[in-house]
Amino acid sequence: MKAVIYARVSTEKQEEQNTIDSQIKELEIIIQQNGDSLIESFIDNGYSGTILARPALDKLRDGAKNQSFEKIYIHSPDRLSRKYAYQVLILDELKKYSIGVVFKNMKTAETPEDHMLLGMQGVIAEYEKVKIVERTRRGRLYRAKSNHVIGNIPPFGYVCIPKSQSNTGFAQYKINENEAKIVKLVYKWLIEEQLTTYKIVDRLQVQRIKARKGKLWAKSSTHKLLRNETYCGITYYNKHYYIPSNKEQEKGKYNRRENTLLRLRPKEEWIPIEVPAIMDRTTFELAQDQLKQNALMSDRNTKHTYLLKGLIKCGREMGSMHGIPSHGKRYYRCYFKSKLNSPTPCKSSIVHAGRVESIVWDSMLDLFSNPDLIRSQFEKWINKKEQEANNPHASEFQSNNIEQGLLRLKTEENRLLQAFSSGAITIGQLKEQNERILKERKEIEKSQEIMRTLQEKKVVVMPKKKDFIKYASIYKSYLANLDPSKRQILLRKAKLNVTILDRKLNIKGTLPTNPTVELCPQPPPERSSGSR
Repeated sequence: MKAVIYARVSTEKQEEQNTIDSQIKELEIIIQQNGDSLIESFIDNGYSGTILARPALDKLRDGAKNQSFEKIYIHSPDRLSRKYAYQVLILDELKKYSIGVVFKNMKTAETPEDHMLLGMQGVIAEYEKVKIVERTRRGRLYRAKSNHVIGNIPPFGYVCIPKSQSNTGFAQYKINENEAKIVKLVYKWLIEEQLTTYKIVDRLQVQRIKARKGKLWAKSSTHKLLRNETYCGITYYNKHYYIPSNKEQEKGKYNRRENTLLRLRPKEEWIPIEVPAIMDRTTFELAQDQLKQNALMSDRNTKHTYLLKGLIKCGREMGSMHGIPSHGKRYYRCYFKSKLNSPTPCKSSIVHAGRVESIVWDSMLDLFSNPDLIRSQFEKWINKKEQEANNPHASEFQSNNIEQGLLRLKTEENRLLQAFSSGAITIGQLKEQNERILKERKEIEKSQEIMRTLQEKKVVVMPKKKDFIKYASIYKSYLANLDPSKRQILLRKAKLNVTILDRKLNIKGTLPTNPTVELCPQPPPERSSGSR
């Protein structure tokens, strides 16, 4: 008779232990002893027995319907399914198509007693599944609370010493010095140079720095590295949990487990585990602040312009409010309103973007065009710069920073040329990086010029009151006609902070007084009496 084999294991660990191969070999011997002919094997690697939709099982059921074979050999009923109801469903379906079923560890059900035994085995298999899951869960929780590392795949920068090789009797992380150097370098680029994740990935590729196993760095893996709290000496277990998805499964796609939606647990349920630290807590927090700043100021993947992007917060949860489109209109929504970002979603309402932006911009326009405010801010700026000019230690520190910045850019230029000469990067990548370096150099040289002017102690003449009134009038006319992108730049320079709570706005900001920021054109020169 034409026979097939069905085999299943539920985890990759079982795959590595050759559980599938052992099932198949045992069944092949039985098929040979019974004089049947094996024509195909249906194998589900890493699929849970609680799920009915499995790729190999579906092909098996289709083959049974088309009468492609006459008999199926299976190691045990729980390989078919861990749920008794699913076992009965599949076996009834095979019986309908006159397909024989042979289990290795029990004879084919023919009598009522056989069916009863098969049913009991199905119920026991379902009970064992629950028992194994619960025993594993409790065992892992106990080990985590005892400060034992759970899992054998450590983050980049560490190696995992298995309990069989550990002198402590349990698995533990040890710092991989070569990888740790890369981790520190990436954090340095983020904190000191304020590079975005994409620019960090580019630099890693330009400098031929590989990820684990010689792979190239990707944006996702780099971002994960920059968010991993393990590097400052603590990792967490029991941080997430999975729930079933209500989303309809796409045709031709299969889930390996029943629960597929990831959810964040309340922080009080997280179990901290101490590990060797690669960096201190302060460095890690500085990196998180910079990542937040990068995310807030990023304009990637934004179809609509949101004037207050990165500047508006929810007063209830103090989370950033993100722009979202809905039915052709723009809104702001609290970050913690999503169940994925908070176990207890924020109850604040979404707010209409156009209305909030109009109120904020009109308020800021009144402030920016207030002559008394401009005069007071100008006086503060003069006093601050005079104090800096009279402080030799501050000047020396700034001078050293400028020199180090220029030297760093020169070194980076040489590395890029070497990388291009060796074929590591293309001419397009070389041009892109050179443009970035040129822009950074101009900014540094501009700061150098400002500092030189201050050190020469040039006198800054305070304009008269009528001049400030004139400037205010020019400001108002110019600012009123700014396009949305330039308005956004101005609000960011003003360090605007908008908080909304119960439909009430709280607006804070600082009038920009940096001389390198051109808010508007210079006022026209005074005309002489002979002018027409």
